[in-house]
Amino acid sequence: MKAFLLEKFASYEKYNVAFPRTWHVRDGSSIVPMAVTKEYSDFEREIAKDTCPIYTLVCMIPCEYLWAWLGAELAPPTQGNLYASWITGNDDPSGAYAMGNFLDYFQRTYPNELDPARATEIYGKAMKFECQNFKAAM
Repeated sequence: MKAFLLEKFASYEKYNVAFPRTWHVRDGSSIVPMAVTKEYSDFEREIAKDTCPIYTLVCMIPCEYLWAWLGAELAPPTQGNLYASWITGNDDPSGAYAMGNFLDYFQRTYPNELDPARATEIYGKAMKFECQNFKAAM
């Protein structure tokens, strides 16, 4: 899990360097998140900080699958599409499958480490935050 999360961290670090050029913003401080987005981020941070690390993956997986699905639904982008790089960068579910497969492996290998009720609660709350983010952007 450490290797998986370090790879994910490196991916986010790379994105944080590239996104100002991609989206033509000065830096991260140029972006003001909606209240629900901040709440979601705080929730994910709380899970990562205060629970067993496996629950961090449970919390992340709704986002992983949703964005891969959206990318695939929008692919292929039309010529000149402003979001073309985002679409082609998110139209592959392999990262979501890797995370899902790791969770499955973890549950089979350590059957008593993951509390199904707690995992379902975390997963459900993350799903609700994903939905609320879309509703708030409308």
